[in-house]
Amino acid sequence: IATIILNRPDSLNAINRQLRQELADAIMRFDSDDGARVAVLIHRAALGALFLALLANMVFYARYVAGAIAYPFERDYGEGIVWAQLAALGGRGMYTSLHEYPYLVFHYTPLYHLVSYAAATIFGDPLATGRVISVVSTALAGFIVAWIVAWAAGPDASRQERLAAGAASGLLIFAFQPLYQWSALLRVDMLALMLNLAGIGLFLASLARPRLFYAAQWRFLPYLP
Repeated sequence: IATIILNRPDSLNAINRQLRQELADAIMRFDSDDGARVAVLIHRAALGALFLALLANMVFYARYVAGAIAYPFERDYGEGIVWAQLAALGGRGMYTSLHEYPYLVFHYTPLYHLVSYAAATIFGDPLATGRVISVVSTALAGFIVAWIVAWAAGPDASRQERLAAGAASGLLIFAFQPLYQWSALLRVDMLALMLNLAGIGLFLASLARPRLFYAAQWRFLPYLP
């Protein structure tokens, strides 16, 4: 991988005659280099603007999460279902007759319910506690995405390039609107996403440490149908 960096910070990398000529020379050198198959063109000002935008988004995300966790009622129809399922764990149990009240069906494997119920017995309020678990799962998913992208950059990329690519990717998922909204709900999805991403990460790590392959399979098991 060849890296071509535009670096005129004093003029925000505006293209002038000298920079145009240097860029053309760099592309010619890349074209004649048999060891380089991909060229990455980096605009330092653009990267800076991207990180500023992603960090600003995280400020708005933190405010959204704080408000969502504190909201005392359901924010989505699915939260009511999971809320009732958590209540059933403390009463009649998960799997009871569908012909008797409260007519509940556990249509997902109960890992999220069990984790949320256990946490709620310690911290109280199952609605807020379950939302916190979803938020923590989302944060871990972002970290795993960052690691996967940094790993995929390969040894040819510098440490700085791997860190920048990983950080940008990990922060970028919080700008994805469906994930942004669902990440603070009392629903199974974020824990499921985090576990599946962890499985992918462990599988990739198993290429260097084969024993991790078995751990990767375990990560997928809780959400198999």
